[in-house]
Amino acid sequence: SQEDGGDGAAVDNEGSGAWTSKNRQLAALTAGRSLQGASIMMAMFASSELLVSVFRGDRIRTQRVLSRVGTATTLLGFLVSPLNGALMDSVGRRPFLICGSSVSAAIRLFISIRPSVEGYIVYRVAITLAMGPFFSAFRAAAADLVDRTSDEYTQTMGNIDTVATVARMSALAVSGMLTPRQSMLASAVMSGLAAVCFAVGTTETLRKEQQRSIDWSKLRNPFAFLVTLAKSRGLARLAVLSVILDIPDYNSTLQMYRSHRFGWGMLESSRMALAGQLVSLSNPVVLMTMLRQVGTRGTAVWSQRMACAAALVNAFVSNPRVVVLAPVLQSLRQGGSAFDRILAVEAKRCKLGEGEKEAMLSNLSMLSGVVLPNVFSEIYAWTADTQPNAVFILCAALHLINAEMVVPALWPGMS
Repeated sequence: SQEDGGDGAAVDNEGSGAWTSKNRQLAALTAGRSLQGASIMMAMFASSELLVSVFRGDRIRTQRVLSRVGTATTLLGFLVSPLNGALMDSVGRRPFLICGSSVSAAIRLFISIRPSVEGYIVYRVAITLAMGPFFSAFRAAAADLVDRTSDEYTQTMGNIDTVATVARMSALAVSGMLTPRQSMLASAVMSGLAAVCFAVGTTETLRKEQQRSIDWSKLRNPFAFLVTLAKSRGLARLAVLSVILDIPDYNSTLQMYRSHRFGWGMLESSRMALAGQLVSLSNPVVLMTMLRQVGTRGTAVWSQRMACAAALVNAFVSNPRVVVLAPVLQSLRQGGSAFDRILAVEAKRCKLGEGEKEAMLSNLSMLSGVVLPNVFSEIYAWTADTQPNAVFILCAALHLINAEMVVPALWPGMS
């Protein structure tokens, strides 16, 4: 693992060897991320369907349990994310990539063998501890290799996402033909392969000179990130913007809603998700075109408009074949990438480490993650028999407010 030099750094800025090292690292990251993406697609519908079977088809009860467990794991993530961020900036990114994939493989194997309410709770806790830092570590590793504020980073991540999308599409196509248990077992295999890929194909991307000592005083207080926000008006403004824009995205009732309205199971849900993944293959081109034509702010506005249109499709379209427009519209959302770019600029100006920044983002979403899934689930439960589309009408209104009022008011004064 030290073949790039004694300091274990993944990239040297000089010489043709650096090009080889950088691209080898990116190739390994792409392969591992794609396998993990395939694993997630395999488990996405299967895990909740296993819970439905435990509750003997009671989907309202299932949705409530999903939300309650989600609340608990959000609180857990809030408590551990400062430690994860500090460790990521101290010991590096690679341990989180390997451990996250290994743990997710083991726990998905477990739930495929012993599905139960208790087993599902253990499963969600383990996935929170493993996959939360995994994604942060992946983004940090990519940013170590390519400047996160540059067009090259946007293009590189677009290329990675394209390969990962093909893997996710393949997984969705297969999972629709499997039982929930079989799909979870296949998910475990994919995560295991991802762990092997990261272990064999990557070296540590964090340079020795970039390593930071752990400030244990901050770790004792999970709200310490507020001190960081208070030091930068730009970061504080972006934090408020992030929280508001994410509110409607905490609606997690879509799978149960479609099952209730159209009688869909895993096969139909997988096909719908597959349509969205197919459209998302165009995301790198769409993102770069939008950034050039309308800038980051315009990209964020149109992202919210697409989300509004998708919510309206879910709310009012009664033909199951036409509902495919919803994931198509959702796949064209590029606001997250635009926001990530301006956040990277501000974080770099404030000299935040990648791990510290990722921990801050994670903790920002804590209150919303605790409250909002339960709010949306209760709205759906109350209206399921009379106005089941009410929660999607609400989400459409929130997205429209974001597009026409929130983004123009709070987006930083840049293109």
